[in-house]
Amino acid sequence: MKLTKTFDTLMSAVRHPGAFGIAADATVLLDPKGRTLIIHRNGQTHHWTDLSEEACEVISDLGKGAHSETLLEWSLHPRRAAALRQLAEAGLVTSLVAGSDGPDRQTEHKAYFAAFMDDPDAALSRLQGATVAVVGLGGLGCEVVRHLAAAGVGRLACIDRDVVEVSNLNRQHCYSPRDIGWPKALAMKAYLSRYAPEVKVAVARSFVRNAEDLENALNGAGMRSGCDMVVCCADEPVGSIEIACIQAARRIGAAVAVTAMHIGRGYWGLVKGDVALELAEQFFRAALDISASAEVSKVRGSASWENAIIGSHMAGAVVTHLAGLPCSGASNRLIALEIAGICARTLVDFSNRHDAATQGRKSSAC
Repeated sequence: MKLTKTFDTLMSAVRHPGAFGIAADATVLLDPKGRTLIIHRNGQTHHWTDLSEEACEVISDLGKGAHSETLLEWSLHPRRAAALRQLAEAGLVTSLVAGSDGPDRQTEHKAYFAAFMDDPDAALSRLQGATVAVVGLGGLGCEVVRHLAAAGVGRLACIDRDVVEVSNLNRQHCYSPRDIGWPKALAMKAYLSRYAPEVKVAVARSFVRNAEDLENALNGAGMRSGCDMVVCCADEPVGSIEIACIQAARRIGAAVAVTAMHIGRGYWGLVKGDVALELAEQFFRAALDISASAEVSKVRGSASWENAIIGSHMAGAVVTHLAGLPCSGASNRLIALEIAGICARTLVDFSNRHDAATQGRKSSAC
């Protein structure tokens, strides 16, 4: 239990997830009708009178325990912030902050990594030093971003030109109704500031049509240099966005991950190395040519659980690659999953030039 002594200390603490309440050694009696607060502490009694309605609500909620996100919201409201400040300056707010020798956010990840490697700390360090660009912040992008942030990836570039719409909320769980009309890139940055404040986040409101657009977006976000991975979670421009991401990744020396959804099925894959990236580009170009000449009926609809399944697999492939784990099955392969039947198969092997060329000619929907 750590007692906050000042309002600034409190605001610093609430940027990390946790619970907050009234100090355990204080007895607080609140009279909301009379807007009076009586505090008994250390043998002394203090009376606060003429409290605002908002201040009474703050004190009442703190008495029951409030989450850090709630306190952040209060800090944006003048009257609630004033009440919170007064309580903090009086040393009445208690925060639950993990000590330096106790468990932290990555304790369980470290234990997980230890099952696959001798030096799990090295895996965590690699993740913390990694830079990942996520193109497309929709259903798949939300899943990928939050898993990468939770895993401890140090820098994220979030790229999308769209705004949050009410129809997004059934599957894009990083946004809430209050974000409707707000640019997805900015809403994502706000979400990550609460969910994983230790991650450095840069955003770009950009529509990526080609490799130059993506490089410009990364330059604008200050994350082109040192970018380790480009994750393509976008579905527009249809058929060519994967090619744009692959070309940009080749230019900047990054690996690329691609994923997409359709009703009941989806795919994901991670491609690294000059030869595999070249084959991946040829594969998607062949698939694009076939799609452009085929009659394809567009079926609408997207479910949260299907996005969660495919997006989680994509994020897992990225994390295991960046951490240096030996257990990633998606390296230089495109894996397709039929969700209802839980049937996964390798759609194409980018380490095999013949397989990549053959499957590219066969595919029209990849």
